[in-house]
Amino acid sequence: MREKIPEITIELGEKTYQTNHQEELKMARETLDEDMMEQASTYAWYAVLEAMLGEVVGTLKLELNVLEAQLYSNYKKKALEEPGAKVTDKAIDSEVKRDEDYMAAFLMLNEAKKNEGIFKAITKAFEHRKEMLTNLGHKIRKEMEGETIVKKKE
Repeated sequence: MREKIPEITIELGEKTYQTNHQEELKMARETLDEDMMEQASTYAWYAVLEAMLGEVVGTLKLELNVLEAQLYSNYKKKALEEPGAKVTDKAIDSEVKRDEDYMAAFLMLNEAKKNEGIFKAITKAFEHRKEMLTNLGHKIRKEMEGETIVKKKE
């Protein structure tokens, strides 16, 4: 049996969003009508969160690039102040990448990318769910038509 994935909690700005996507992706014959009625709004909710996470990723990329440029400038200036120092772009890049602020910003960006990827996958799963709901509804209608024909023959 597949391991159950825990709820996902995402913080965007001052808001916190929690989701149990495995439960929401489930479907059954008994709840088909309800599942179909909720499909569009649930899909939209995940798609909006995915878009919001995409915006966070874009903002964090920009912030990381700005920080990198500032750090590069600071480290280069500092290196040039040392008499007889041989300054190379590679050495400065190395200092920038080891900087605590840079590493923290880089890790934040990676976390945001991971979250965006998770929500892209969930959104895609809801697209597949829509197709499965449609197919299940079609199958049930066909079964009901078959039962009607059998009953008429009796």
